Amino acid sequence: MMKAVLPQMRAQGRGRIVNVSSIAGLVPQPHMATYVASKHALEGYSESVDHEVCEYGVRVVLVEPGPTSTSFDGAMLRPEVLMPAYAQQRQTFAEVMADSIEDGDHPVTVAKGIVAAVMDAKPKLRYPAGVTAGRVSALRRFVPAGFFDKQIRKINRLAG
Repeated sequence: MMKAVLPQMRAQGRGRIVNVSSIAGLVPQPHMATYVASKHALEGYSESVDHEVCEYGVRVVLVEPGPTSTSFDGAMLRPEVLMPAYAQQRQTFAEVMADSIEDGDHPVTVAKGIVAAVMDAKPKLRYPAGVTAGRVSALRRFVPAGFFDKQIRKINRLAG
């Protein structure tokens, strides 16, 4: 899609591409490796292309939702091979995820993030969408990695 729209945007000297990522693009989550990897890839791709096109007046920005009250957990990518060693962890994670989504932001929050990303006169690269996304984004950037990882393990009820 980007290849299709970039020639026109360059020709007109302006444009904005908004990619919807996830706070998972910044934060690891157990039992979501494929999803998290896809979001990390989208983050890197978007940031790289933004450097390529900004001199043409085009920007690539990211909207990063946190937990959102949708049916997302039913659509999560599941591992192809379920290893019995992780069965209890997966069950615990499923409970944590269900609670997180149930208490998550309303989808309108994500829509407002997208509108902000489109309308901002001086676009930023990242637009965290929702309270949790904003907090996690800030913590990821400023809290030491060891402490941050310990919190990931605690929130997901993982040992050690």
